[in-house]
Amino acid sequence: LKAAFIKEKLRLHNYEEFILINLGGGSRWQHKKWTKEGYAELINKLSYEKPNTAVGAIAGQEDIDFYNDVLSLTDKRDNVFLLGCENSTEDFISIIYNADKVFTSDSLAFHIAAALDKYAVVIVGPTSHTELDVFGNGNILYSSKVDCLGCYLNKCDKTVTCMNSINSDEVLRYLL
Repeated sequence: LKAAFIKEKLRLHNYEEFILINLGGGSRWQHKKWTKEGYAELINKLSYEKPNTAVGAIAGQEDIDFYNDVLSLTDKRDNVFLLGCENSTEDFISIIYNADKVFTSDSLAFHIAAALDKYAVVIVGPTSHTELDVFGNGNILYSSKVDCLGCYLNKCDKTVTCMNSINSDEVLRYLL
């Protein structure tokens, strides 16, 4: 019932597809989230290249500043939905339920998407990519340009990191 309400509220029936971009990831790891520029470029490219696709941006309360920074770099288009940072858990699950594809670096969104059998693209850096499985329904992305993947370090002093060495075109090809 909640999922149907969300679908109607967002008017997702007007679009061929709904791709959810989860910008959240918390603050435990400095580079668990992808880059602000990467997220903004991805949202912009998806919204232009797929005008009949709804592109949703969402995050958790802990990520509100990051979310706002990303949105300041994002073009305002009719097919871009700003879903905010204050969704209840039930609303968050319902939004994922309505998505055709989910892009995230956050384990909560990933696990919900997997449980709902949603196509998920998960970007991983300081945590282990070998411990994740999309069960044949998506992709797990990680950088091949660094040798310290899965370091589990909360802070990173490298210039080239596990997250800034992945560009939006590398991600985009899994969502088109």
